[in-house]
Amino acid sequence: MRSARLLGGRQSWLSFAALTLVCGWFCLWHLGSVTFIDPDEGMYGGIARAIAESGDWITPRFDSVRYLNKPPLLFWLSALTFNIFGPSEWGVRLWSALPALGTALLVSVIGTYLYGGIGGIFSALIFASSLGTFLYSHMTLTDPLLVFSLTLSMTAAVNALSAGERSAHEQRNTAHPALLFYLSLAIGALSKGLPAVLLPAAILGLFGSLNLSSGKILFRALVANRYAAMGIALWLLIVAPWHVLAARANSGFARYYLLDNHFLRFATDKSLIEDDVSVTTPMFLVLSLFWFLPWSLLMPAALTRSWTKLKAVGGDRDLLPVLWAFVVLAFFSVSSSKLEHYALPALPAFSLLVGGWWAERLKVQEPRSMQWPAVALLIFALLATALFHWGPKLTASELFSLSTIMGYYRTIRSQGFDFPLSAGPLADILVRAGLTLLLGIAAATWLMTFARARAAFAALLVTSAGLFFLLFRLVVILEPYHSSKLLAEALKNRAAAADLILHEDPLEYSGGLAYYTGRRIYIVNGRRGSLEFGSRYPDAKEIFLDDNGFVKLWGRDKKVFFVTRLPAERSVVRLLSDDGVVFLGQYGARRLYANRE
Repeated sequence: MRSARLLGGRQSWLSFAALTLVCGWFCLWHLGSVTFIDPDEGMYGGIARAIAESGDWITPRFDSVRYLNKPPLLFWLSALTFNIFGPSEWGVRLWSALPALGTALLVSVIGTYLYGGIGGIFSALIFASSLGTFLYSHMTLTDPLLVFSLTLSMTAAVNALSAGERSAHEQRNTAHPALLFYLSLAIGALSKGLPAVLLPAAILGLFGSLNLSSGKILFRALVANRYAAMGIALWLLIVAPWHVLAARANSGFARYYLLDNHFLRFATDKSLIEDDVSVTTPMFLVLSLFWFLPWSLLMPAALTRSWTKLKAVGGDRDLLPVLWAFVVLAFFSVSSSKLEHYALPALPAFSLLVGGWWAERLKVQEPRSMQWPAVALLIFALLATALFHWGPKLTASELFSLSTIMGYYRTIRSQGFDFPLSAGPLADILVRAGLTLLLGIAAATWLMTFARARAAFAALLVTSAGLFFLLFRLVVILEPYHSSKLLAEALKNRAAAADLILHEDPLEYSGGLAYYTGRRIYIVNGRRGSLEFGSRYPDAKEIFLDDNGFVKLWGRDKKVFFVTRLPAERSVVRLLSDDGVVFLGQYGARRLYANRE
């Protein structure tokens, strides 16, 4: 039986170092080249900065308002980075990028156990070079930490299986699988909460029930031994203190965090006062393949191969990644509240399945058996051709429809906003993406026809890199619209220490405003969203204003600056007399006003 260990000798260490460098490029490239992209990134940066400056590691705060929607691990890590290197965009994004890189390396370990060394390398490279990994490793979210923790728990499981297959004695006396498993659950619980515990439990429980021999090994290794008891104690030691201290410091936290943020949010999208617009279940499943581009075209072939192996006697190695992908997609599909990036925990499983397909292709020498399934190839060739042909003709309205794969654009469309960007540059990027896909698929297909599997794999890897250059160019185009930095710099130049800064609507839409100005921002008609729970506490009372509070504050002797994304006819500005409003300019999506010259 293969060992789950990737390293063993100088050659393996060199391979591992090379794999780390390549995956590291995909995960870390241009990490701090753009300013915070709102919504959310500026808010997460502001929370980390508040922790670093205040020293309060129990109650995360944004704009002085308690933020208790998510566990604190991402904020703690970012705050530590700020304490060492100073505040920066890369210091926050690092804790999306490093978990993504770590996940790729863990995938290589799991792939080595399932498919051999080359299968592990292929699987890791596929994960690191998939569209979703690149995009979300360069964006501040808690989900990359969830993906890492889930993959770490699966790594613990395959180590337990590997030890059990080597000898029963080694299985009974191996501490690492159980301790590693419960450590992974602790990381997940402090990153994403209860789903990070439920997902690995459901995957391994289903795996063990369908494969009884492996289930017994996992049960003995992860549940029924002294190391499991130590692991549970370790989990409690890591997870419990923050939850207990946060509950003591914030009345109502336990009910809100557990009931509203976990159970009710899962069961109904009406439980929290938020602007997020969920995707439909069919769209969620489609997007799970979209994030796996360009490797998605091989999923039909990979699943066909896995089905064949699963039907064969003793061919159950593919069962784990199949169940992994199934449980993740099923779990979030039945939820009433699901966003496009909730499919990310399935990407390591997708990568393993396709990596196993590639590893098998290297064993087959006949050119005919190396050809790809014609249907998958045709679908993606047509997609690339369509992007190349119709991309320049897309209107702003059509581009708006395409952009709604991202939650922010679904939200602003539901709020009645028009498409905020020029169609020309975006259409140009779509054309180039179509051409890149078309050339990459054609080159890989031609190479596979001549049984050049390694060269075909390299062609798709280069295709991924080309898509990432285009994606980064797209982010640069979007930056002035999403970022609050230019507006914050204008305010820093204009506003004295005693002047007030107001923002209309939830502040996470301009989260970078608080981060880049270093000032308290007063929020007008913005209780819904991420700060709704924090707004209930007495210490946040003065920060949140309604129409009447805004009008009263505007008429005082203090100089007041007002930021809004809304046009004047929809904004609270309409409540003011024209001679009391000075328009100072447009900064991306935001308008800036003052109550005097």
